[in-house]
Amino acid sequence: MSDAARWSEPAAATTGRRNIWLACLIALTGLLVLGNLANDAALDVKFGWDVRVNCAAVDAYAGGLDPYFVKNLKGTKLSYPYLPVTLDVFRPLCAGGVLVDHYRSIFLVLAVLCGLLLPGLARTRPSARDAALRVLCAIGAFVGFEWVEASGNFALLSGVLTAVALKLLLRPLRSEAGGDQDFTWRLAGAALLGLVTSFKLVFFPVLAALYFLPLPRGRKLALIAVAILSFVVPILISKLLYPDLFASWQLAMAGQIPDQHHVDLLETNPSLLLLALSLMEHAGLGDGKPALFASYALAALALVLVPFGLSVLRMVGSRPAGGGRSHMLSRGLSAGLLRLSRLRERPTRSQSAAGEGSRRAGTYSANSQQPQRGDTLSPTLPRKRGREPSADAAASCTPYAIALPAGGGASLLMRLDLWLMDHPRTAMRVTVLAMFALYLSSPRLKEYAFFELALYAAILIVDLPAMALAAMLTVGLAFPTLISLLGAPFEGSFILLVISLICFWIVLLDFRAEPKRLEHG
Repeated sequence: MSDAARWSEPAAATTGRRNIWLACLIALTGLLVLGNLANDAALDVKFGWDVRVNCAAVDAYAGGLDPYFVKNLKGTKLSYPYLPVTLDVFRPLCAGGVLVDHYRSIFLVLAVLCGLLLPGLARTRPSARDAALRVLCAIGAFVGFEWVEASGNFALLSGVLTAVALKLLLRPLRSEAGGDQDFTWRLAGAALLGLVTSFKLVFFPVLAALYFLPLPRGRKLALIAVAILSFVVPILISKLLYPDLFASWQLAMAGQIPDQHHVDLLETNPSLLLLALSLMEHAGLGDGKPALFASYALAALALVLVPFGLSVLRMVGSRPAGGGRSHMLSRGLSAGLLRLSRLRERPTRSQSAAGEGSRRAGTYSANSQQPQRGDTLSPTLPRKRGREPSADAAASCTPYAIALPAGGGASLLMRLDLWLMDHPRTAMRVTVLAMFALYLSSPRLKEYAFFELALYAAILIVDLPAMALAAMLTVGLAFPTLISLLGAPFEGSFILLVISLICFWIVLLDFRAEPKRLEHG
């Protein structure tokens, strides 16, 4: 069997055979992940610096102090980075000190819940194997959860909301009767996803991935609009209801409060922006902001966004020649014939009401001209002549058929819309892959942020073929877990970024090899 054939073999979830070696690899990876978490729990280190900052800020706010000044926070030298409205949102969580004392066990339960909430994309019913893989990926991929549990960062709460949002957005398409109700749930999912991005502003571009959902363009744009509105609302509420704190938050984010820590875009983190900065410094090109952001954009485009875009264009371009045109023409002809039939049926219904009944024109004419001998023609009301459709009515039936450009096909965007609607499972796969790509391209990607990246990977990993799944388990879970067990530091390096890029290319190459696999599985 060739390498290409091995890569594109059917997904393990849809095959009847048992891959013993793959089961052993999954079990070994699971043992490594659990062993690493147990090893962290046994260390005599005071973890949870982020959860202490967040709850100290809530306590300072409750005591009438400005929580954006680090001097007002007890037991920490770190600053509070979230919007003022979150102070009231987090207050119930921090009440009584339960979260600070027991956050590790609480976070573990919530991480497992994230894996169980994540939706499946294939047509097959979810299995125990699928659920186990999602949970394993959620708590083990890119050691993101390990960093969340070590720091106590509230990215775990964002992860729970992200899992719920994806569950609502990636619902299976149903019949027209349930379409409106399903769209209402998707609106709720888009609003929730927009709310999540308002906690971490740098992930706002992820909302653009909603355009790849298998819905009409108007509905997709409505989802994006709702998500953007939900992103803006917490900012507006903070500005209007907490004006003084909002001003302090702006000063803290800009680093204009002296002698305290502040969140900086160029703070040490394994992102493409910092990778571009490191390469520029090694090349002796300086660190000018315009050149830096140009290099970062070039890296994000070359390594992630352009390959993803070209793969989608290749997918749409693989549509048979004239496929989009014939699809639109068939829609136009169907709509036109339906309206013409309705126009012709109106006089027939009036004849039926008069007692004549419906007859075919040719049969009626022949029978009336050649009556049988002995038959007596009964008098009938004069039949009204059926109305012919007017020129305006005929013209109103044709827009679907003539709305194509003269160049021989629909526009690229329209072809993409049609392709996504014709292949709903693949469209959802593309949506998650787009979220993965946009999240990975963020200019600030702290180690704990890889937990949410792991959630997107957990959806994609389940339906991979055996070889691609083995590669993902080895590179994305086993390798970083082994590095962590050996005590090698991740901070100040780009190990997690490189691992994530490799995993992105694994799922992208699998998509390019067999884009429509989920439609048949």
